[in-house]
Amino acid sequence: MACTNASQQVQTNGDQTLEELNKQHANLLERLKIEKRRAEELKHIKLLKIENLSFNELMVVKKSLEDLKKVVDRRRMELLASEASSSTPCPRAIDASMISQINDKGCDSRGAEAGDK
Repeated sequence: MACTNASQQVQTNGDQTLEELNKQHANLLERLKIEKRRAEELKHIKLLKIENLSFNELMVVKKSLEDLKKVVDRRRMELLASEASSSTPCPRAIDASMISQINDKGCDSRGAEAGDK
């Protein structure tokens, strides 16, 4: 009887895990579809010719780029903080300073010893 309950519990846990993985898969597929649409839209955007901009227009572009950098830096810090608090690190969220520290210790960015080159 106890064996039956244990196998039912394992089956239930397996079903829950499978259901959660299916949800994650569906979410990822939806995000992929959205990103593909965005990529298609970006193909139709004409590139900005900086040479043809006035000084004032260049200043607006500069301010926009500075604002974008702040947003990207803020989001990067959020992701790094999130990774630091999670139990499974995300390899894409490695801080540039960590790579720098590795390089300072005699390893290149691929993890090979500097002397092995």
